[in-house]
Amino acid sequence: MDLALDRDFERATHSHGPLSLAFCDPNNCKRDNDNYGHQAGDRVRESAARLLRAQTRDSVMLARYGGEEFVIVLANTDRDTARKNL
Repeated sequence: MDLALDRDFERATHSHGPLSLAFCDPNNCKRDNDNYGHQAGDRVRESAARLLRAQTRDSVMLARYGGEEFVIVLANTDRDTARKNL
């Protein structure tokens, strides 16, 4: 993700084009880990990642961030378009 974000940021800076980031923090991840174990929590996050991937363009970078969160890098996408499409 770091390489993709650096690349997209450099392109956006050079072309004066838009770049948007979206953060997704699925609720209750800690509770899932505490109640059902870390393997179950990981399966929940894997399912969340599959759902997010199915709802985004192939060109969108989707990555796990900070353990429980996801970041979505939307190159060539302004704020209003990102809000409408997420």
